[in-house]
Amino acid sequence: MTAPVSRALTRRKPTAARRHEIAEAALDLIAARGVAEFTAMGVARAVGLSDAALFRHFDSMESIVQEVIDRVDKILFAGFPPHDADPLVRLQRFFGHRVEIMRRHPGVARLVASDILATLAPPAAALQVRSFKRRSLEFIRACVVEARQKGRLEGLGVDEVCVLVVGSIHALTQRAWSMQPSPPSPALAARVWAALQRTFDAGRAGRVVIAATPAPRSGRRRRPRSTSR
Repeated sequence: MTAPVSRALTRRKPTAARRHEIAEAALDLIAARGVAEFTAMGVARAVGLSDAALFRHFDSMESIVQEVIDRVDKILFAGFPPHDADPLVRLQRFFGHRVEIMRRHPGVARLVASDILATLAPPAAALQVRSFKRRSLEFIRACVVEARQKGRLEGLGVDEVCVLVVGSIHALTQRAWSMQPSPPSPALAARVWAALQRTFDAGRAGRVVIAATPAPRSGRRRRPRSTSR
């Protein structure tokens, strides 16, 4: 016998509220169980609807995916870009905001760290998904370039600083969705940024210089000349 569905889930709701609820359920389902488990039955059950009722709010599974993508876009880029005359302050605010989002929305963190959404999305929507990373990277790089032009990052290259910032966000994002050993706390994010800031300051003071490692020389190695006669 099928367990009764909660009345709270089956009561009639305004269309906008129900669409939002379905999108949230789909987002959590995709993030937790992947593409194989993303079915009309799975989403409908998550919100206490029948398959038929689900498609009164969306005309296809692709339209649900699009709603999920729009939801992730709205979460990621709320208040974007941060504003301040100092490029490193802008970068710090972006860093803190992005890590806090991942902490509060581990499902979003998992989707951003993977290609699941792009796999599910139709071509136009897949481009929107890929733009999430592009827009973030462009913002980070623009802040770093401006900071270098203002003499704030002397001794550090643009690419190296971008790798440090992006790598820190990725590490904290992975921790957010894996929950191992625990989600990143605001205090941890603040300590990570402080460590980055110390690196920036050390580079400016000439105490840190990140240089490219010379590539190994190509060609065959010469054999040592024999000393015997």
